[in-house]
Amino acid sequence: MSEPGKIFKAINAVMADLAAIGKDRNNAQQGFKYRGIDDIYNEMHGPLTKHGVFTVPTVLESERSQVPSKSGGTLNYTVLKMQYRFYADDGSFVDAIVQGEAMDSGDKSSNKAMAVAHKYALLQTFCTPTEDQKDPDEVAHQASTTPRVSAPPITSVTQVGAKSKAAKPKTTAAMTPEQVLVKLNELYNPFIMAYPNTNFAHLLKERYGVSESSQMSSAQSADLVRFMELEIAQASAPGNFQGFQGGPIG
Repeated sequence: MSEPGKIFKAINAVMADLAAIGKDRNNAQQGFKYRGIDDIYNEMHGPLTKHGVFTVPTVLESERSQVPSKSGGTLNYTVLKMQYRFYADDGSFVDAIVQGEAMDSGDKSSNKAMAVAHKYALLQTFCTPTEDQKDPDEVAHQASTTPRVSAPPITSVTQVGAKSKAAKPKTTAAMTPEQVLVKLNELYNPFIMAYPNTNFAHLLKERYGVSESSQMSSAQSADLVRFMELEIAQASAPGNFQGFQGGPIG
């Protein structure tokens, strides 16, 4: 970082001028409210301009992979480590390094990842008031003994007879319970990345009437595979940012 200069005072001045940004947009498909990237830009543009602060992005690291989609195609999954340098008019600056993740069926996964990274760089650098921001301690996820980047709560799949009401989707009809379990674990990380505020226990209770994944039937587990694939595909549709800003599903 450069020698101390105007940037520190300018950031404080921007913070003083910012109004709260609430979750005022509605996602009709999944039924939750979200805070769009445009909301962040529209609110912050005035204070940033007024106090002479601007940002310059730099991609420090980039990772790309592919995950299967419901339609049988692939989704591009991109993780970017971004540096945002905040300048004042005297050339002084501070850096914010954040990570952005996104999926897209076309060529927009990097664009989305940068937008998400910039959004949270702005929110966190300027401590932007968000009215109903949830504390991370409010949501807890069940841990697994298997080392993973993000431990899924899908622990087992049980066999049942014809009493189950849920029909097996075509994509999972030929799978054994063990194969369905593997598929659920593969989908869990992309699903939580798309919907980080999802309460998985609530989803299981509302959709299948069970409190734990071990109580699900094979047909219900297969249906959950189809549901998660669909939600991931919808959240990563071109131009759709709301899926990456959270909200309970189901």
